[in-house]
Amino acid sequence: MTSSKALKTAARGREFRAMVRQMLIDRELCVIRENGCEWFASTLHHVELRSQGGKNSDTVPVCAICHSWAHNNVKEATERGFIKRGNHDG
Repeated sequence: MTSSKALKTAARGREFRAMVRQMLIDRELCVIRENGCEWFASTLHHVELRSQGGKNSDTVPVCAICHSWAHNNVKEATERGFIKRGNHDG
């Protein structure tokens, strides 16, 4: 038997993949624009990290290089508004 939490997680995953597909169709531009930016977004970045309760509705289009930059430069990404701390910070 599948738990309701697992079903909700699976539904969020399907929703996120559909959002990414639409972003790719729309050829959205990366919003971070760090050095080496690929210009066209290839994924969606959760501004409030999923591990901290982030929802699919709080995402921005980013290229792979800038997505890695955001997760490797949390302080600067937070200062620039690309990461915000969730309610689960303790």
